[in-house]
Amino acid sequence: MTELLSAGLYRLRRLKLLWIVCGLLALASAGNVAWSWHAALRYHTVLNDEVKAVTLSLRAEYMDSNFFTVPAMGVLFSSALCAWELGAEYQDGAQRNKLSVGHKRRDVYLTALLLTVLICALLCLAAFLPGIPVMLLTAGGFGMGWTKALLSMAGMIAASAAFASLFTLLGLNIQSRAAAAIVAIALTAALALGGNILRGRLEEAPTYPGVQHTEDGETLFVTMSNPRYIPEGPWRDALTLLVDMDPADQVLRYCHSGEENVGRLAAYDALFFVLTSAAGLLIFRRKDLK
Repeated sequence: MTELLSAGLYRLRRLKLLWIVCGLLALASAGNVAWSWHAALRYHTVLNDEVKAVTLSLRAEYMDSNFFTVPAMGVLFSSALCAWELGAEYQDGAQRNKLSVGHKRRDVYLTALLLTVLICALLCLAAFLPGIPVMLLTAGGFGMGWTKALLSMAGMIAASAAFASLFTLLGLNIQSRAAAAIVAIALTAALALGGNILRGRLEEAPTYPGVQHTEDGETLFVTMSNPRYIPEGPWRDALTLLVDMDPADQVLRYCHSGEENVGRLAAYDALFFVLTSAAGLLIFRRKDLK
């Protein structure tokens, strides 16, 4: 496995597309933070002492949210890069050559998994690191605080590792690199959209205010039950678990002023990583490599 990992790292260093994407993410991150500061000064202007605290709070929240936007996009779009690179080993015969010289399928799969995790982590770091000094120079730091900001960065990297396990499953079990990339992008989009829809349902309030007009012309404000509200119980617990285990939804949640339960979400990422990796390895062991 050491030989496979060394060869993979050598190939990774020569992967020009990876370094081009990292460079673009770095430029986009620094530019986005700088532009966000300019926009915050323009639209969140301190008018007087009465609204100063509220204005500064909105400005800090706006800056924090925009800081995580580029890394989030980097994680979500890493699907195409990872699946494309893994699929390339089918087309050039690298997968068959590894097995023909005596390497075990388990070692081949685990090596690809580690390299994919490394790619996703590099993309995250390329988007994080240039934005931090710009945040210091413009906003003076994070409105949410350094502890919460660093935890959110760590949580996003953990979510990217969960994604890496999914991309490895697809890239090593779909022989067409184009098909693997398309499926990875579509699945990532489906996870993001599905998680957003389910989280919206879980955030529904049990009641909402309504207006009722009487025959006498009086207007009464009444409380009406919300038919979209999901009551406490096994069904709500199951949906909450699905949303929390969705790495795409986690990434989007980190974009909105950080996330309070980083440790719990990271534990779900680990569970997602283990289950997806086990399923991918099981399929790869039985796959006929032609």
